[in-house]
Amino acid sequence: ETYLSIGSVLFTAMDKLLSILEQKQIQKFCKRLSILLSKSPDSGNKKLLELQVETSKKNVFVEAGNGQSLSTLGDALVALFEITGTKGLLKDAELCFRAAINVEGKPIASKLVSDHVKSMQWYKEKTTPKSPPAAEKAASAKRGGAAARGGARGGAAGRGAA
Repeated sequence: ETYLSIGSVLFTAMDKLLSILEQKQIQKFCKRLSILLSKSPDSGNKKLLELQVETSKKNVFVEAGNGQSLSTLGDALVALFEITGTKGLLKDAELCFRAAINVEGKPIASKLVSDHVKSMQWYKEKTTPKSPPAAEKAASAKRGGAAARGGARGGAAGRGAA
């Protein structure tokens, strides 16, 4: 039990480390961490599987033309599906495997991203520019509206005083 807890903490720390590494380092690190997670004695642990999926996604995002990365993500998604039963995971796993088949024989260094990968929700979210949160939009609209109303009141007050 203690061994598994320590392993979980270690895997989480490695995932956090990924956020500060450079792109070339991420490729190597993601690949190794994902394989290590898949070989973990507690590979049926939902938290570890979710971590493996996230790590594999990072690897696919950095190196979308790598069939091994795509297959590793597909494997992790299938394993997570077996625990959670979430249908979207199975669909994404299928897309990963199809993308892996499509990149067979092509150079890994290719920057072309398969349509299968582009159709996955997580990839769309990662590549779509984020708009400002609704709270910021409301605040800026409120500021603009208040200034306009204040100017109108000032004008009316000026006319009333004259």
